[in-house]
Amino acid sequence: MMIKKSLYLLAVATLSPGLLSCSKSGPVENAAKELCECLKPVFSDMEKFSQALESGDKSAMEKIARAAGEVGEQSTNCMQSLQERYPEIGDDMNLQTQVTVRIKELCPPPEIFGAIPH
Repeated sequence: MMIKKSLYLLAVATLSPGLLSCSKSGPVENAAKELCECLKPVFSDMEKFSQALESGDKSAMEKIARAAGEVGEQSTNCMQSLQERYPEIGDDMNLQTQVTVRIKELCPPPEIFGAIPH
């Protein structure tokens, strides 16, 4: 069950508004789309893991869990790249909120284990 907690914490950390970045002069839409691209691999693995858990496929769960660190690192690097490109968003909670709302519309996190609120 440690794997469930790890995946959940990874998703929560990934969606944390403090990690979100976009440009004040650029549309919120673009920032949300870019972040969705960063999150695709994480969300995909979360869905696969949930399906493997439901079917009892321990081999698939182990394989996904082993790859989770690399996938999480790639997503983190992607988000850090966005922060570097758009540093002005760091203190703008209004823009962070707008991007967060749009992300939830464009690419909502998968509902795994009934634990991730939307």
